Amino acid sequence: ERNRLWARGGSSCPAPAVTISYETGSGEQEVARHLAGMLQASEQNNAARWTVLDRQLVEETLVELDLPTSLARLMPEDRRSYVEAVLEDLGGLRPPSWIIVPRVSETIRRLAHTGYVILMGRGANFVTALMPNVLHVLLIASLPRRVARVRKLKGLTLREAARFGAQTDRGRRRYSRAHFHARLEDGLHSHCVINTA
Repeated sequence: ERNRLWARGGSSCPAPAVTISYETGSGEQEVARHLAGMLQASEQNNAARWTVLDRQLVEETLVELDLPTSLARLMPEDRRSYVEAVLEDLGGLRPPSWIIVPRVSETIRRLAHTGYVILMGRGANFVTALMPNVLHVLLIASLPRRVARVRKLKGLTLREAARFGAQTDRGRRRYSRAHFHARLEDGLHSHCVINTA
């Protein structure tokens, strides 16, 4: 049914896409992989390939900027101060946020328009907010469940897992506020909120 509706829109109608925003440890990777599998199974004759993109959003942007993809690991989803960005740019450590964030946003929009992608993080839900072909999902879970997941995935102690989750979520919230003037945890930016606990 979905494919028939998209086909009716003609070639200018973008294919479907999904964004997933999440609290760290809410099972985002498992949910994304499971969703991609379900969506792929619904494709007639494997007409399109569903792909999950997370860290690859930055890597693809770096390729477009003719920079090494190894820089992606130095670019967490967080806001850097202006002074930090200038010093890192002068030192050649990584491109400044006023260059990389708009380029990542362009990459996100292009991928969302192409469709058949599940875009995770990097403000993808804000960047594609006005695109009618994109479904926005927010994953949440109770703090004990999220800490337990992080602990298991990363092999950390309980205290380390709690600290990692809190720091990562704080960084992601700063990134959303600084670059999109929005609150990441606000369910109003999503079509559905799923409690994975």
